[in-house]
Amino acid sequence: MKILRKVLLSKSDYPISYYDDEVDFTFYTMNGWKETVVLSLSTSQPLKNLVEQQGISYESLAKQGIARLSDLSSKEKQYFYRYMIVEDLKYVDVKYLIVFGFVEHREYYDCQVFGVLEVEHKGGDPS
Repeated sequence: MKILRKVLLSKSDYPISYYDDEVDFTFYTMNGWKETVVLSLSTSQPLKNLVEQQGISYESLAKQGIARLSDLSSKEKQYFYRYMIVEDLKYVDVKYLIVFGFVEHREYYDCQVFGVLEVEHKGGDPS
């Protein structure tokens, strides 16, 4: 899997009522397509799985501004960072990697999207 570029987001924080809520997240692909994805704990995987199985590194994610390298590679936060991969409807070799996490702030919760990266993946299903 190869990172091509980071997608600019207009919004990155989404308030939620419960830790395991679903979030309707919308972004525009680099080709102008509008994509809506449901982010949740049940439909995502820990980011550490992607690093271990798909050959992407914490260093490359940190260089793209997802988070600090020390946070991404921290054992205490290895299940905090979640990911989903979304296919571009028009270009089959291009997919979008969404990195997010659910944060607790005393009496309320928040889904924070750390970044959407356009990635190239040829051959096989990356998710």
